[in-house]
Amino acid sequence: MRKVLILLLSLCIAFSFLACGKEHSEETSKHHFYYLRSDILYGAEDGVISCEYRERDNTDGETLLKQYLLGPISEDLVSPYPAGTALDSIKLYDDSLLIFLSDEFAHLSDLEHTLACACLAKTCFSIFDVSIITIRVAGADQSITLSKDSLTLVDTSDTIHATIGTEAPNP
Repeated sequence: MRKVLILLLSLCIAFSFLACGKEHSEETSKHHFYYLRSDILYGAEDGVISCEYRERDNTDGETLLKQYLLGPISEDLVSPYPAGTALDSIKLYDDSLLIFLSDEFAHLSDLEHTLACACLAKTCFSIFDVSIITIRVAGADQSITLSKDSLTLVDTSDTIHATIGTEAPNP
């Protein structure tokens, strides 16, 4: 059942990517922060995930992610993260990013977790020049890896370390 749910959510996310595609080309001078629509319309043109644009400046990626986790400015969007979710740390590798979030992130249901990871990954893809993102709860052995090329969620919760590229980073 979990695999079917992830497959369906992956399709919804893929449609969200297609819907925001033209916005990316029009809004290249701004950061793209992705959140859930407050009125989730499955099958709608822009899907369940929507963009919020913030002015691009010289702020570093880690600071941008901390700002992102504070939630959207727009009332049309809602944060997919539980209250108190914070960025613990990030590790940037050649073509990948490893993100450690606070314990609050572990309290999401499977569906909420999938959507939150998709929002975070899409945001990170717009901030960092990477093609693979791994999201972990600090101090836990669970992780989710999302690939920019395949738009596929890979649940690595049965393994101790997530594989990024050809190497497994040591947190």
